[in-house]
Amino acid sequence: MTTVRVRSRLATSHPIPAYGGIQLGEEILADVARAMSDGTIPMHFGHDITRPVRTSGVVAGTERLDDGFLAVWAEFDVDSSEWDIVQDEFKAAGVPGGMSISISAPMAGDHLYPNASATVAADAHHFGDEAIREAAAALSDAGLDSGGERLYQFSGIPEAKVVFDLVLPMIEALGISLTASVIYDAAKHFLLRRRTAGRTIFNVIFRETPRGTRKLQIHIETDSENELHSALERLPAALEAGLTGTFRATRSGDLVPANSLEPTGTQSRSSVPELGANVAESADADPNAQSSPTEPESP
Repeated sequence: MTTVRVRSRLATSHPIPAYGGIQLGEEILADVARAMSDGTIPMHFGHDITRPVRTSGVVAGTERLDDGFLAVWAEFDVDSSEWDIVQDEFKAAGVPGGMSISISAPMAGDHLYPNASATVAADAHHFGDEAIREAAAALSDAGLDSGGERLYQFSGIPEAKVVFDLVLPMIEALGISLTASVIYDAAKHFLLRRRTAGRTIFNVIFRETPRGTRKLQIHIETDSENELHSALERLPAALEAGLTGTFRATRSGDLVPANSLEPTGTQSRSSVPELGANVAESADADPNAQSSPTEPESP
């Protein structure tokens, strides 16, 4: 395998227009750099969990920019053939490429839920707090210790993404079939309450413990309640069969294994880290965060 060494900026403390000008604190940026250096943040192309990018030799740090803002950078080795796919998609989209991060943050007057048995986070550009609270309430009403959070994806145009993060033993205790129905009841709120038109991405993630590694991940992209329902109907069988890994739901609801970076011909994202943190205050970092390629950020 031939590798190429890549260096890219992940994020800065500049205001982010897509989210009303919020800024990442310097403590959060330092946490991002540490998590990258520790190798605890995996990378994905386009913030897409079905398109992992295998890296090695990761180092990261922060640097002061000429305008006084702080930036976090990362350097890593990646398979040259996989990186060629990334570069080809940049060229096709007419963008220079780059990296960005995703973080979760508390809603107004609330806090993060790192130890909950179920959390739901939705992109704050596309969804309001009311939709997130309604989804979290649906999980709580079913007997799950749950909470809701805002999702910030620091890319050029953040995607309408919703992430359900669930602790598997709690799901099994509740009942796998019932849980699939509960997730659907919670998820459909977002199809009805989008601020913008288009398809919504749902990531349903199962872990053994609240801060454990991801055991099963399901990626669903839809604008249809029927498609969403069809995909979630497959969850009980997948969990009962003990499936592990990452799967993409087709429009008919079938779950297809997704284990490598494949060219799509349509996406225009780059590699980017996702780190759970508190945007408003000092970092409250989530060690289970992931790094994923997304659209380039403005330097």
